[in-house]
Amino acid sequence: MDITAQRFEFRPDVIHVKAGSLVTLRIYAVDATHGFALDEFGIDELLEEGQVKVVEFYIPLPGAYEFRCSHLCGLGHFGMSGRILAE
Repeated sequence: MDITAQRFEFRPDVIHVKAGSLVTLRIYAVDATHGFALDEFGIDELLEEGQVKVVEFYIPLPGAYEFRCSHLCGLGHFGMSGRILAE
């Protein structure tokens, strides 16, 4: 799944996956350095501007998992978040 990180949002901000699957995200930071934190899985990656970061993790159970920007990227930083829905 391809995701863009840009001030002050992830696109898409809701990601649907199958529970019990390996998830591969390719995250592209468009306009600044951002972060990608998925606390429930111990993930906290720095996303350098203009580069793609590949993040892989296994989601064993159905549920909603919140992710957020973990690198201060400006005034709207604290609202930069999204959700992974495992069904």
